[in-house]
Amino acid sequence: PLFFIAGTWDMMLHPVRLLWKVGGYCHAFLQLGPKCRESFQIFEDGRLQRSFSPSVDDASPYKEYAIEGPHAFSKGSRCWTLGADPRDEAHVGGRFEIRLRLTGDGRPSALDWIGPFGFAEGLEDAKGRGAVILGK
Repeated sequence: PLFFIAGTWDMMLHPVRLLWKVGGYCHAFLQLGPKCRESFQIFEDGRLQRSFSPSVDDASPYKEYAIEGPHAFSKGSRCWTLGADPRDEAHVGGRFEIRLRLTGDGRPSALDWIGPFGFAEGLEDAKGRGAVILGK
């Protein structure tokens, strides 16, 4: 399956495809805007009926949680939130790599992010393939 990310940067209207990366995960880059905070969910094949979300509100790499789904997306569903925890060091223009790892049978098993950074290996390639998201 293909996986997509949709978030508060555009009211979850336009899912962005995650790109496969050597190392066994798929990813996209998020550049934070003035809010310095964005929430998002993952969608299998870009379909709202195949949503994956965390088991806790404002999930992050710093919280323990399980990935739930697939289920139908609904407003108010739990999301991952980049910038909710001070350890993100979120700031305007900060770039983060969001990484989704899958099980052997293709189900999401873990989601995290790294950053912020000014330059990231693969950023230009991801930009050219539409996997760089600009926050609001």
